[in-house]
Amino acid sequence: MSQRLIALLGFVFFFNLFFFHSFGSVMFGLMVFGSFIFLTVTFKPAQYKKTELLSALSILLILLFFCLGVILRANGFIQSVLGLSSLITLVIYAYILSSRIPMVRSLFEFILAPLYFAQTYIKTGFKTISIVTSGQYKEILSEKSAVVKSSLARSLLIGFMIGLIVISILISMFSSADPIFASFIKNIVSADFIQTLSQRLTLSFLLLLLLLPFLTLNRRNIFNSPLELLKRLNLVHEMSVVMGLVALIIGLFLIIQWPYVFVRVPFETDLSKFGVATYSEYVQKGFGELLKIALFVYGLIWAGLVILRENKAKEKSVLKYIQIVVLVEFAVFLFSIFRRIWLYQEYHGWSLIRIYGSFFLLWILGVTIFLALRHFWQRKWVIGEMIFTALIIFMIGVLNVETFIVLNHPPTVNGKVDYVYLSRMSSDGYVGWEKAYTYQKNLIEKYEKKEFLNKDERKEVAYAGIVIRELLQNYKDMVLQRGTQNDLKQYLIETYAFQRDANLNLYVPPGSRNYIMEQNDGITKMQELIWSEMIDYRKAIKDITISKSTYKYRFNLSDTDSMRWNRSFFTLPYYSDYFKNKIKTDKKIKDSNIDRFYTWNASDARAFYLMNKNISYHELLQLQRKYFNIYYTIENQFVDQRDYDMDISLESPLLD
Repeated sequence: MSQRLIALLGFVFFFNLFFFHSFGSVMFGLMVFGSFIFLTVTFKPAQYKKTELLSALSILLILLFFCLGVILRANGFIQSVLGLSSLITLVIYAYILSSRIPMVRSLFEFILAPLYFAQTYIKTGFKTISIVTSGQYKEILSEKSAVVKSSLARSLLIGFMIGLIVISILISMFSSADPIFASFIKNIVSADFIQTLSQRLTLSFLLLLLLLPFLTLNRRNIFNSPLELLKRLNLVHEMSVVMGLVALIIGLFLIIQWPYVFVRVPFETDLSKFGVATYSEYVQKGFGELLKIALFVYGLIWAGLVILRENKAKEKSVLKYIQIVVLVEFAVFLFSIFRRIWLYQEYHGWSLIRIYGSFFLLWILGVTIFLALRHFWQRKWVIGEMIFTALIIFMIGVLNVETFIVLNHPPTVNGKVDYVYLSRMSSDGYVGWEKAYTYQKNLIEKYEKKEFLNKDERKEVAYAGIVIRELLQNYKDMVLQRGTQNDLKQYLIETYAFQRDANLNLYVPPGSRNYIMEQNDGITKMQELIWSEMIDYRKAIKDITISKSTYKYRFNLSDTDSMRWNRSFFTLPYYSDYFKNKIKTDKKIKDSNIDRFYTWNASDARAFYLMNKNISYHELLQLQRKYFNIYYTIENQFVDQRDYDMDISLESPLLD
């Protein structure tokens, strides 16, 4: 048991590396692998069996794939899926180790393992609290636990405590003897570290309390499946009726939709009577609901199989044949959804929800094949299902879906590429940012000299404004994540200079001139502080907001609306009492290389490099200026000549 105490203390010290640093992809990966090592050492058996070693290596490989995806991809949804999958894998690994089994033994054990482990952890936690509060340490200190009685643990603890004192003395002596070494130590043990020492100790203590149950945590290797209830009820006849009705409904659905999905004929005139205008709209409708239906039917087939297995006369039972019919229908149903996806992309291009929905369908199809095999052979198919699931998640993480969409068949609306959609992609789809920038730049230059814009042209200009806004937001995010202090400083200089020029070159209503003068005075003070390096650049940039207001691309505003003369997407913090806490007094701004390392992401790093190379921030600001000049032109047209019809959606799912 001494190894558990050593693992626990080591894990707490390891986590101190991450306290008071920015959370990011690399930090998450290090945390995951640190947790894997902690669990492996904590529950390490006296001697590994071949199956146990193979299980540990397999889970390590899966975690490696998942964390690689987190570091490669920048899309928030994908990072969430991979991160959650990594955490679930760790909990399943903890369940396996604490239960002393090489691997989960059934699909339902695999599904319920996180819940069962959480239950064991909570029970052990309450037991530990009870022991500590009552002062009855005998259970923890017993020969069975041997946490403190172990001579090895006691020796290591004493040696560690003495070692800390000896190291402190040596560091002090070496620092006095050598100024270079003293400077090195000063850089490592900074003033910030000393200031946060008490907080570090508090966080370490709290983490230690959370991990304390692991000292005595063990599970029985018995799994009580909730499906035992279904087995005892003997519902074979009832389930036969249910699955028979399911087969009937699925068959009816397939027959009705057959002419519209599987046969290529012009049915658009027939569709209008169902409230559907076009064929493309038909194949688009109900996609999410169909995915839910697929999952629901899969669960029903599983329930039917469980009941069928406990039927003594299962070879003669009609349920077996009904199950096979439903499986065949279900396969056709899944194929019909794939067909809908393919037809939709023919008309409107690919989208993230369609491609990731296809991955989900592919996963359902794969586990359905394993489910069908269970009807004929009883094997440990759960291993195959686990590997297949891990491969699907790995593919989602490694494949750059956003770049695939941009380069192959980007989303279209009324036959035109939706550049707003491309500009709203994550840095995975940087090539879409560049395409959107190039197109809108040409469009702005095309309409810049026009004195009158018609309805379609106004719509194009509005979309260009949204794209510019999104690109400004993307650049701000990139410079915050990957920018050096020089990058941050240059961003602030150019942004404040642009805002000052924008304020000077616009018409201001008489009642608002004092406000604009105060703004410009605040900008001047901020520029002085930026040049003198007395501003925490990162905090200042975080306080800059890029407006999402519809007023920025709606041209039919009233003459009294204040948005008429705010010719910028920016809302900047100015020098004020509120902002004084952002000012550094030591005039020294340090770049945190550790934070930059912890937050490093392959897509973000690549996008920031290419954006600086191909999309100049200065040019992006000038494009914003030209857009608001056109905005002013449209605004001076008659009221009934300012509107347009928006035919794109700004609520598309899975976009950052």
